Amino acid sequence: MALGAAAAAAVAAWAAAHLELDGPATAALLLAAAIPGAGYGRRVAGPFAPVEVRWDGQVWHLDGERGTCAVMLDLQRWLLLRFRAAGRGASRWVAVSCAGRDARLHALRSALYSSSPSLDDRPRVRTPDGADD
Repeated sequence: MALGAAAAAAVAAWAAAHLELDGPATAALLLAAAIPGAGYGRRVAGPFAPVEVRWDGQVWHLDGERGTCAVMLDLQRWLLLRFRAAGRGASRWVAVSCAGRDARLHALRSALYSSSPSLDDRPRVRTPDGADD
């Protein structure tokens, strides 16, 4: 909902700047765009379904799918994560809030920031004889 309102307000702000509007006219245009934008955003997003994000010590899982997970935005009590399933290029975006579960959010944040890279991402070490380790 907020994303729809923000997108509509951004377009309205651009239009106001382009039309060189100021003061009350700009505020009215932003409000007129944000209200339907919020409604449209809510309609498109629909009800939010809970998802399971899990780190098994090797790889991230989102609703049973294996992949990589990265923090895109960390606002302490709210996280925006990008999950990329293994073998697919499309990303899935997940918003996480604590909703009274501070300890669980702290554990998730700790795993996100300290999870080890996959074996394919680890640095290669060359021995003095030139062979890969």
